[in-house]
Amino acid sequence: IMRPSLPIDFFDLCLIPTHDLKKNLVNVIETFGPINDLKFYKNKQKNEGLILLGGISRHFEWNTEKIIKNIMQILSENEKINFTIMSSRRTPKNFIPELKSKLAKPIAIVEPDISQPKEILNKMKRAQNIWVTEDSLSMIYESISVGAVVNCINLDIKTKKIRLITNQLFKNKTINFFNK
Repeated sequence: IMRPSLPIDFFDLCLIPTHDLKKNLVNVIETFGPINDLKFYKNKQKNEGLILLGGISRHFEWNTEKIIKNIMQILSENEKINFTIMSSRRTPKNFIPELKSKLAKPIAIVEPDISQPKEILNKMKRAQNIWVTEDSLSMIYESISVGAVVNCINLDIKTKKIRLITNQLFKNKTINFFNK
């Protein structure tokens, strides 16, 4: 269900995201983003917001200071929203303590553990707006799948691969960019 590491000719059928294809092939069905088991939820809570953090990536520079500045801007521009911030296994270990030290008021912060997937899904179902760091394409597509307004937090690029995909999503009005 992703582009295989082996030659595509070795498989009878592949489900591959459009952004991973270089040409049309007979044994390939193109998908809009990676396949996931999430479904669209229409009963969103306007006062619920979610910030999803990726982390260290070969495609982007992780700039803790800049990302915290963006989060602080998001929080100040959306004071009526109850936010939850969720980090991932790739989020640098020093990021959350540094973020907490800058917050003016307590915000729910969920760090990776065994129970996190269920908690993320419950938050994603309810959140009308979700902000996602650009390095996490899977979280961007999952947020699109549940029907949230997706706001992508730009990061400085190392390679253009993912940026080309997020630019296309922006061009198609599927996501918004948040870059301060």
